[in-house]
Amino acid sequence: MAMYLEKKAAVSYEECDYRAAEQRFTKAAKMYRDAGLHAESRDAREGLFASSNFCMGWAHLTQVMHLVLNQKHDDLHLLQSELNQARISSITWLNLMKRRYTRLNLIYLAN
Repeated sequence: MAMYLEKKAAVSYEECDYRAAEQRFTKAAKMYRDAGLHAESRDAREGLFASSNFCMGWAHLTQVMHLVLNQKHDDLHLLQSELNQARISSITWLNLMKRRYTRLNLIYLAN
């Protein structure tokens, strides 16, 4: 279901329906996070949490696009806050992916 919402969010984003995209990315992120909390393996948890962070980054970016589209970008503090949250989510996602692929490469090299 989370992957379906993520795909629908991307379609909404392409159609410039930023409010719907933000809501769908946020819901998908929560679903990935909840699934990660109940995952049995460490790799599955990390993958689900990485997907959650990826979706949250996009949710923050779509919020910025929504503000700009509605010409509410006078509030630079709000825009900066949303961009910072998107950056933090992206960095967290990248770090999780680096750790995961490093571990997978080590396992591959050991075999």
